[in-house]
Amino acid sequence: LRELKQRLDAPAACEPQCASLARAAIELRDDRLRLRLEAHAAVATAIPLPQGAPDAEGFGVEGVLVESRAAESLRRAADGALWLALAPGVHDVLVDARVAPGAERVELGFPLRPGSVSVDAPGWSVEGLGAAGGANAALSLRRLATPGAAPPPSLGAAPPPFFARIERTLQLDVAWRVETRAVRLSAPGQAAVLDVPLLAGEALATEGIPVQDGRARLSFAADAREVRWSSSLPPRDAIALAAPESAAWVEVWRLAVSPIWHVDAEGIPPIAVPEDDPAPIRAWHPWPGERLALRVRRPEGVGGATLTIDAATLTVTPGLRSRDASLALALRSTQGGRHTVTLPDGAALRAVAIDGLEQPIRGDGREVSLPVRPGAQEIRLDWRSDEPLRWRIATPDVALGAPAVNLVAGIAMPEERWILAVAGPRLGPAVLFWSVLGVLALVAFGLSRVPGVPLRFHHWLLLGLGLTQVPVWMGAVVAGWLFALAWRRAHGAALSPLAFDAAQAALVALTIAAIAMLFAAIRQGLLGAPEMQIAGNDSSARMLWWYQDRSDGGVPAARVVSVPLFVYRAAMLAWSLWLAFALLRWLRWGWEGFASGGLWRPLGSRRPASQGKI
Repeated sequence: LRELKQRLDAPAACEPQCASLARAAIELRDDRLRLRLEAHAAVATAIPLPQGAPDAEGFGVEGVLVESRAAESLRRAADGALWLALAPGVHDVLVDARVAPGAERVELGFPLRPGSVSVDAPGWSVEGLGAAGGANAALSLRRLATPGAAPPPSLGAAPPPFFARIERTLQLDVAWRVETRAVRLSAPGQAAVLDVPLLAGEALATEGIPVQDGRARLSFAADAREVRWSSSLPPRDAIALAAPESAAWVEVWRLAVSPIWHVDAEGIPPIAVPEDDPAPIRAWHPWPGERLALRVRRPEGVGGATLTIDAATLTVTPGLRSRDASLALALRSTQGGRHTVTLPDGAALRAVAIDGLEQPIRGDGREVSLPVRPGAQEIRLDWRSDEPLRWRIATPDVALGAPAVNLVAGIAMPEERWILAVAGPRLGPAVLFWSVLGVLALVAFGLSRVPGVPLRFHHWLLLGLGLTQVPVWMGAVVAGWLFALAWRRAHGAALSPLAFDAAQAALVALTIAAIAMLFAAIRQGLLGAPEMQIAGNDSSARMLWWYQDRSDGGVPAARVVSVPLFVYRAAMLAWSLWLAFALLRWLRWGWEGFASGGLWRPLGSRRPASQGKI
């Protein structure tokens, strides 16, 4: 039952065009108006009958016949439209109406446009018929004046005349277009026909609007608010606009100009445009009879580059026997064509990708010709060169073929390399270890001047050199331990038993901590990666980045000096051996100071009292 209900309630397949008017015959004689309509209905439906205002300028329906019988189902809607119910099939409908006596104009609106219209109205002129006999949305019948005849008296109030606003928007781009909009300003309920003059050379592209003698004939139905149409305009040096001296409309002119054109306006000034409008459109509101002349010219092109490189990133990955490199370009072009990038000597092109899609492009020697389309695109080139790993690594010499901005060069260092120095553009990485070493030399020189500690300048310098691979606080613990032993040696015997025992316990804990720090430094040096304090431009010991703001066509030149990691391991092994022998001497010296005055004092013991006379 639910499915049956859905089938019965389903709309007809022909909706919303289930009825049409094939033909309409209009006869107007002796203030009697007869309309004979041939109506086609695919399903049981209702059609709106032609309508007009029941006043001196319209007509009033007095009867409707269907197949020569009085219509049984008529309904007048709230807007005044008269609807006729029809059964499926072809029907002959006759509408009998009365025209107000002495009416000078009869407006006849067709909510449902007939395919063809014939008019038999002696003494009346007809406006709104199409070239092929079709009807527009409205027809206007005007009474022809009889020579010498006095106008008939009329006691009815004349309706207000039809008035509209014609808005023309000229869009000057690669192709010129005109968008026109006719807006009703008077009260609705009155059909009208307007003959609007077109611009010189204007060709309508919208169907259903007839053009005759350079004028577009607009038909306004009684309830129509506006009519729009589009048209094309051939490019020219001048455009003339003129507001009619007296007409049933006022005009508004708007001008939207592409950057490829320059327009000078002569005549009336434009209206004010908001300053914050990102795409201002000049507009004019002419008074009747005012004119405007537009002088159009195309600005001459200025010589310059048609391609710019917005960003270029060169990444180098050195290997043991070969070197891989990748170049990523972000470029913009105003013209299509080819762009050439020159690779370094010995480079073997491996892949080319444009906007993420790999392209079958091969290099011609060092040169790689890339297809470029207008607009923005991203290009990536990958190549390999047979260059073994050396102590000096430099970015390859690549010619971009055009000036570039936002250039980045990166070198991905292998894990088995010890970076000693870097060079390149100012905005890039720096090896801060050598600065730390300079500060360390000054600190070692100062500590060597402190009495009581058996370490000389070179001892402090070597000790600090190895401790640079661990955090600073660990080195401070080792230095504090040595100074604590020297203080115990010099002032420990004069302490009270409680202070003496506390100092001994603290020295034992500090000794254990200092030896643990030294073993951590040895372990880091022999097993860990060298800490060369590399920083700057988001760089690290494994990835070095340089940045250059602009270039005439090359990539930033960057260099890295490095040695195999086993050199660092050997240096740390030598330091560890030196530390072992030096630590034995320092422990012997420390033990002598630690044991001077005893290792431990019971809390009840007292220092010997001085002998005095009795």
